[in-house]
Amino acid sequence: MALTARDYYSVEVAQSENGASVAPLAPNQLHGRVRMARFSFVSPVGDTAVGKNVILCRLPKGARILSGKIVSDTSGGKVSVGLSGANGNALIDDTAGATVADAPAFLAAAATDISGTVMQSFGITVALGYGYVLKKDCFLTMTVDTAALTAAKTVQGHVEYVID
Repeated sequence: MALTARDYYSVEVAQSENGASVAPLAPNQLHGRVRMARFSFVSPVGDTAVGKNVILCRLPKGARILSGKIVSDTSGGKVSVGLSGANGNALIDDTAGATVADAPAFLAAAATDISGTVMQSFGITVALGYGYVLKKDCFLTMTVDTAALTAAKTVQGHVEYVID
């Protein structure tokens, strides 16, 4: 059997095995456990108008976002999924030298239609947050985009992330 040519290396392999100085990888890069946070929200009467935000779940500092799904039982609306700093200072990343504002549409590029039984994915591309590492505790948020959610309808889903 022929040896497979080793032409290129991923960043992680180059960092951990092939570099001049071998550095250990973080658990959210190698051998980490995938975690899942489930959420469920029942829309109240008259309070889920366009622009309203719903806090879906809390994500811990250091979590690397993998993806998520969201669905509703005919809610009649479109939503954006994003992140909000858990400390309420309107930043998801307020580390030294970098500040990123809360991003209601960070994980879904455009309004995601959640009316019906088809689950919609979010956080599925690099531009939409796949692999993003939280610099601090954040909330996963849902923002109502186009039409008020129908009263007494359930929105459910989950987000997957790796941390340890």
